[in-house]
Amino acid sequence: MSGPVRSDIAGSSPPSGAPGADAGRRAWTYLGLAIALFGIPIVTLGFRLAAGILLALFAGAASTAIYAWKRDVTILIAAHFVIDFIPNVLLPLLSGS
Repeated sequence: MSGPVRSDIAGSSPPSGAPGADAGRRAWTYLGLAIALFGIPIVTLGFRLAAGILLALFAGAASTAIYAWKRDVTILIAAHFVIDFIPNVLLPLLSGS
């Protein structure tokens, strides 16, 4: 014996237009949270100038967008390695200091 479908059950919501509209809002929310959670600590750890804040914000936004697009963290790991390796290892080796 089955009754009519109830839309007032906890956890359910009525349809809101296009399918996936909720998922799109959640994705943008998570994007903003990721930028804030990873960008703000980096800024407070060493960058004190507005240029450093903008650089950290841009890098976080670009990294998040690349991950959201490709769904693969390998390219981000490789980019992070290259970005750290060049100024911290390669340039000091080449300059002799």
